[in-house]
Amino acid sequence: WRSQKGAGGPVLINLIHDVDLLRFITGHEVSTVFASLSSSARQTEVEDTGAVTVVLDHGAVGTFFFSDAAPSPWSYEFTTQENAKYPALPGSDPK
Repeated sequence: WRSQKGAGGPVLINLIHDVDLLRFITGHEVSTVFASLSSSARQTEVEDTGAVTVVLDHGAVGTFFFSDAAPSPWSYEFTTQENAKYPALPGSDPK
């Protein structure tokens, strides 16, 4: 489901929370968005990498960089062992 259009991807699953937090902390709304997204790393229906720049209504500018394709020992696929491309780490057996 995480790679299906309309149901997943790092923008829909993760970035929306970061933008919401930015709005809450600053008390300002996003007025303009510039974005560049790519799905070339995983070839799925949704983005796996991107950059989003937002301009808030009082002029502040913020940029988010994200990738669901960068390996990390804390990634969802590593911790769930969902992707066979990522071998289990020694001592990480959840059983």
